[in-house]
Amino acid sequence: LTPPGSAACAVFVKTLVVSGFSFQVQLARATMQGATTHVQVAAAIALLEQMEVDLICLVRGGGSSIDLASFDHDAIGTAIARWSKPGWEGIGHEIDITVPDFVAHTSHKTPTAVAIALVQIVQDLDTRLSTDLERLQDICERRLLLAGNKVDTSDSGMRQGLRKHLELYQTRFQGQGDRLAATVKQRFTGERGALDGARVKLAERAGRLLAIQSQKLQQAKVAISKGTTAYL
Repeated sequence: LTPPGSAACAVFVKTLVVSGFSFQVQLARATMQGATTHVQVAAAIALLEQMEVDLICLVRGGGSSIDLASFDHDAIGTAIARWSKPGWEGIGHEIDITVPDFVAHTSHKTPTAVAIALVQIVQDLDTRLSTDLERLQDICERRLLLAGNKVDTSDSGMRQGLRKHLELYQTRFQGQGDRLAATVKQRFTGERGALDGARVKLAERAGRLLAIQSQKLQQAKVAISKGTTAYL
């Protein structure tokens, strides 16, 4: 809240610009001295309160006591005291004192001081956000590290568990394989024994049959021999 093109307006905006932060400034014009100052300032305050602003800043450069006397009007004091939004003021030089110094939310000595204080608030907020961001990153990194360690531990435990199960099943399968091999060998031995017995019996039977047939053949030869002799 100040006249456009005034030194107070220029230095206020410049201080915000050079800070490097982003501000949106709504300018409400009002005469800063003269008989109509209190009327224009009250109207400008009403206009700013209708806008979506976070803070109202009433600024004016230095001047003589007579130039600043307009701000001692009770209408300005009442309008500022009734602000529904936070209001800062910076009127005159450091030695100047007017009614707004006592009724505003925060009083600063000059327009530049108002802008510097506003920048400082944003700077403090930016610093806190940066600190919180670093803290949050540290927390996330620690949690990720802990989670990674837990995953590694779980993976190692799972591998060990699988290895133990595999060893157990391998032992079981090895035992079953050994028992199966022993059973097969035992059965094979029994079958081979039975086969050997059958072969012996078959050989004995074949020998007996061969002896009987040999005997019969011999008898036939004898008979044939006798028959031939009789014939001669």
